[in-house]
Amino acid sequence: MKIFLMRHGLTEYNLTGHYTGRADIPLHPKGEAQARAVSEMLKNVHFDRVIASSQKRAVQTAQLVVPGHPVETMDAFVELDVGNWTGLTWKEASAKDPEGAARHEADWTAAVGGGESFYDMYARVEQGVHQILDTSDVDDTLLIVSHGGPMRVLATILLDLPKEIYWHLVAGQGSYSLLTAYPQKPLWFSIAEWNSVRVRDKA
Repeated sequence: MKIFLMRHGLTEYNLTGHYTGRADIPLHPKGEAQARAVSEMLKNVHFDRVIASSQKRAVQTAQLVVPGHPVETMDAFVELDVGNWTGLTWKEASAKDPEGAARHEADWTAAVGGGESFYDMYARVEQGVHQILDTSDVDDTLLIVSHGGPMRVLATILLDLPKEIYWHLVAGQGSYSLLTAYPQKPLWFSIAEWNSVRVRDKA
């Protein structure tokens, strides 16, 4: 099995540093260009399934990466709900909710802005992962388009890594990662590519 993981392309909030959470905003033109660049990179890949978070920016990305392919949407892979921090920068959220900001800095797994905790997100993503694996063939090639938080959780679960690895896995926008497993069960995934892009910035 091959699973291509992709974080959605850039949005206006990504560019301005605002928490997006459940705000259902579209891709920025730069995000659309990122998705088209990945589409060119993967043009020779046959996908058996294309799956996306049900949020607009993820669905748009999937449609641009694999034009014309049916996109299955899953609520399990939507972004972390940041509650009343939605649409705020970290500076604004800290000023509006200093107690919540202090609590989050002390414990990154705590609920953000009255929304979800890390463990809430982990549980629903894990459920979605098992649903996909249970309904896919062992030799399938899949594309999953999601968000920064769920993407890290997806990789953590598929690679059977401790939850604490979460912050060590960067889900870059405008890139894809590839996890592969031999066609047998149970599936054991390995990293084949991570944050692959068409052109890398010079060091």
